[in-house]
Amino acid sequence: MVEIGLIGPITGAASGPSQYGLRNTIDYLRYFEEVGITGLSLPPGVTIKLIWADDTMEIPKSISAYQRFVERGVVFLYIYNPTSAEVLKPRCGKDEVPAISMAATEAMIYPPGWIYAYYPTEPERFAVLADWIMGNWDEERPPRVVFMGTDTPYGRAVEVQGIKYGESIGMEMLPMEIVPIMPLDTSPQLLRLVERGVDFIYISSMWVTVVPVMKDAERLGITGKIRFGGYENSQAISLLEALGPTAEGYFAARGAPWYEEVPFLTDM
Repeated sequence: MVEIGLIGPITGAASGPSQYGLRNTIDYLRYFEEVGITGLSLPPGVTIKLIWADDTMEIPKSISAYQRFVERGVVFLYIYNPTSAEVLKPRCGKDEVPAISMAATEAMIYPPGWIYAYYPTEPERFAVLADWIMGNWDEERPPRVVFMGTDTPYGRAVEVQGIKYGESIGMEMLPMEIVPIMPLDTSPQLLRLVERGVDFIYISSMWVTVVPVMKDAERLGITGKIRFGGYENSQAISLLEALGPTAEGYFAARGAPWYEEVPFLTDM
């Protein structure tokens, strides 16, 4: 039996996306174990066991779970919280345990180590959207863009290099606005941005943050005046279900295909 570990905030403010990820990982490993994928399958008689730990986005719990998993002999780790991945990166290198994170910060990726991600870093993802915005901007003045996110390494991952890149291609980048992971009322931030004439709000968080922000924007009547977008992780079916028509026009740079575009998933 091969054991794989998963560490993530399965409960708490960020639990919605993490629970999706946990269920999807369980399903994928079951499919891989039973069917395999093209060119890759398990040797006869070998099975996979997924063990997981809830870190509730608390670093001490992440470290404790990591230590338990390594002592058990896990051969691979999923680490959902990129902040935890940053902290665990040197430990993975020391113990030679490969891991993959569900998001990428610069400190996690550079310099290269034993933690990987299928996403680019957050500034790299924003750069794609920045080029798209500038390529479709037809006013003489520069577009005014602001980041809105949580006061965490993940939420702020786009800030420094993203602002630098935006300014380098002619954008007017406003100071970042901070909101909780699950905000109760973002009216003060949104009204302040309306006064500053912002054109684009880029939300550097998960969809659990986007839903209340967008509902506040709809209530204030500004969804038609400001364009909203954000991290790919800020999009989900739950976002579309919660917002309905209000989600129309929400944009994000995709680093991975939707499940409908993956043949072995659409055949299931």
